[in-house]
Amino acid sequence: MNANSANLQVQAVNPTVYEKTSSDLPASFAETEDLDARVELRERELEEARSRAIQMEKTMRWWSDCTANWREKWGKVRAERNKAREENRQLKLKLEAAVKEISNLKREKLTAHEIQVKLQKEVEKLERELKKDKRLIPSARVEPSLKEESSEFVAGDPKNSSVFESTVPRLGAEKQFIEQILQKNEFYQGQADDIDANVFERTHSVPPDDRRRSRQNSRKQENVFDIENSQLFMLIRTKLEQTEKLLSEERSAKQNLVEELDNLQSDLTTLKLKNEDLKVSQQDYSQELARLRSKHEKEVGELNANLEEAYGSSNRSGNATKINELRAEVERLQVENSQEWSKREKLESDKLNLERENKKLRSQIEDLTAQLSDISKTTKGNSDIIQLQTQLEEKTREQQELKHTFNKVRKQLQEKAEELSHSKKRIEQHESEVRKLRARVEELKIELTKAEDEVDSQSSNLRRVQRSLDEQTELANSYKVQMEHLNSRLRAGGAAGPTVNSRYKTGRKTPMQLSSDSEEDLSFK
Repeated sequence: MNANSANLQVQAVNPTVYEKTSSDLPASFAETEDLDARVELRERELEEARSRAIQMEKTMRWWSDCTANWREKWGKVRAERNKAREENRQLKLKLEAAVKEISNLKREKLTAHEIQVKLQKEVEKLERELKKDKRLIPSARVEPSLKEESSEFVAGDPKNSSVFESTVPRLGAEKQFIEQILQKNEFYQGQADDIDANVFERTHSVPPDDRRRSRQNSRKQENVFDIENSQLFMLIRTKLEQTEKLLSEERSAKQNLVEELDNLQSDLTTLKLKNEDLKVSQQDYSQELARLRSKHEKEVGELNANLEEAYGSSNRSGNATKINELRAEVERLQVENSQEWSKREKLESDKLNLERENKKLRSQIEDLTAQLSDISKTTKGNSDIIQLQTQLEEKTREQQELKHTFNKVRKQLQEKAEELSHSKKRIEQHESEVRKLRARVEELKIELTKAEDEVDSQSSNLRRVQRSLDEQTELANSYKVQMEHLNSRLRAGGAAGPTVNSRYKTGRKTPMQLSSDSEEDLSFK
């Protein structure tokens, strides 16, 4: 204790000796330098985090631009889909109208066929009656003329002839047939009268009165027969005119049907072209989606890495809030991406509905083609109908190919949906990792606050020590001045005693020194 008190007394008298023996000051200054270095490192890390946050903001803006472009593209696709729906609806209406007209034409055709059968029966009856009266109709001479006319009509302009001209007889053919029959009957009647008169005059020598009576009777019989024949021919002509009207109406209706079928075929070709365009655009969109998805996954990985680095480097509340905002933007973009995928699934369902409608239309077209084939079989097969059938077969083949390609596209979509589900699971895993990182960041924040509190307490202790040192140096200076004054007084007074007072001996301490020692002990504790 005496040695310690002596050291403190000497230090109080001579401050230079105290500065040399103190070993705690360099450690405190080193701690302050370490704190400054840490502060500089934190500032640098904050600047890096700010630069990364700026980069993340740029990426978010790029993502917003991409989503806007995708919205525009999906809007165009929706407009095309609505147009295709309207066209399909119009085609359905046209098909229904065509089916109704075909059914009406079938009925009219059946009625016309029945009328033709009745007329044929009546003509056969007339021929039989004429044969009974020995006035035969030269059918062998009449039929070749009709055949020649029909062949001339068919070979005249086969391109301009409609599809159903071979099935329906030409207007005026029945009239020409009946007129030829009447002319030839009159011709043969005159010849028969002349022959009978000549034979009768040659073979029989009959008196003139009997000849006159027989001629009058024969003329009366001929007049009665002519009246009956004229009545029958009038009935036949009226019926033929009615059948000609029906046939003309049927021909016009069939021509209209052919035109409508051509229009439907042209509409089908346009729909196929549009369907192909939609498939090509869908493939392009799927490729772009895959590319953007890969970019999105890469950027999400980079953002997560940047966020982890930012969480590891930045330990302040401002940077954490900024990172939370960026994380919220990433989650919002993920939600928008899921919404876009749901919209895409809706469009796919709409496309499937359109495909179903197209299948229904195709089945209706097949029914129409079957009906046309039946009509062609009943009316002696036509080359135009055969061509239409071949075209329809080609189109059905094309439709089957389209179905095959559509099935491939559907499989690809299913695969991409599975990839999307896997990516969603990965995103959920990343979110769980982000939550863990947030908890870890909060723990680090708490530790940082504790460390800052400890640093503040140490800095306050250093300030107290420095203040006590300043006070002690001031006391030492004052004591030195007092000693010099005392020495000067003693020298002046000629005192022979020691220069130092007994109360400043080595074994004792001043009250100020005791107070300073107690403060130093408390500060170092």
